[in-house]
Amino acid sequence: SPLASAEGDVSSPATSHADAELNGALLPRGEPTAGLSCRYNGFNGNRFALEEQRRLTETAASSLATAVRALPVTHVDGEERNCPMDDGGIALVALSYPGRADVDLWLHTTGCSSISNGHILVEGSVPLS
Repeated sequence: SPLASAEGDVSSPATSHADAELNGALLPRGEPTAGLSCRYNGFNGNRFALEEQRRLTETAASSLATAVRALPVTHVDGEERNCPMDDGGIALVALSYPGRADVDLWLHTTGCSSISNGHILVEGSVPLS
């Protein structure tokens, strides 16, 4: 698997894969076999530093994928929202699938929580631990 250390260069998920299947869903069909989860501080604490890096077993990666797939890929037009404080904290998750490039997810963990795969952005959050 091409999973790399979270200490390395972090590119936009839009440049990590080009897959039409991800234009309508955060994740492809099938189950991931492994993953890497990296949480980064926002403005608080050690600013924008790697807070935690964790390798995901097949079971943990599959559980995370199930939670991500449960999020609705819809939004309400004209909705007014009030979000809690956003300090810029994020989590990056790379999930490995057999026979394809890893799928990267950017999770905005503060403010109005959302998840993006570089193709679409979905409101909501999932537990990472």
